[in-house]
Amino acid sequence: MSADGVHGNIETKIRKVRNIYDYDDLKNTIKSSRQNLDIIDQKKFRQWTSKKRATNIKSDPLKNFKLGDIVMAKFKRGSVTMFYSTDFDNEILQELDFLQKKFIKNITSYEPDIIIQNRGIPPTKKKDIIEKLVPLMPANRELFWTELPVSLTSTDLVENIDLSDTFINECH
Repeated sequence: MSADGVHGNIETKIRKVRNIYDYDDLKNTIKSSRQNLDIIDQKKFRQWTSKKRATNIKSDPLKNFKLGDIVMAKFKRGSVTMFYSTDFDNEILQELDFLQKKFIKNITSYEPDIIIQNRGIPPTKKKDIIEKLVPLMPANRELFWTELPVSLTSTDLVENIDLSDTFINECH
C-alpha cells in the first residue's frame, strides 16, 4: 500500500534526524521525509465519546473479529457496513455490520462538540519534562515545553517511563 511507503519514509527520516525536540521538529521531519508531502495541521478538535458495542449474542460477528487479520477493506458511500477480506486470494468480500444501532439512527446528525481549550498534560509531567529534558535541548526548543498547557483532569497517556533515561539514551 502507498501508505506503508510513506510511513516507511517517515520512520527512516526520524531515525536519521534522531533528535526531535518539539512539534515543529516533528512536522518538519515528516515533511522532509518525502517529496510533495504536505502536513495538514489540525485546527479543530472534537470531543468524541467512547462507545462500545455491547452484546450478549454468541453469534455476534464482532465476537472473534480481529482487525489485524484484514488484508483489504472497502467502504461504500451511503453504506454503514464494511466489506473486507482476510485472504488476498479470496475475491469475495465479507460484509460486517460493526456500528451500534443507536449510532446508525443518528449517523447524519451526529457531530461531537468542538473542544475549545487545549487538552493539557498533568502538572507533574510538565514539571518532570522541564526539569529533566529541557536542559538537554537547544535553547530555541524550550518555549514549546515551557508553554505547554496543563490540566488537572487530563489522564497521563504515557505512564511509568523515566523521561530522562529515554531521552538521554536516544541522544547518545
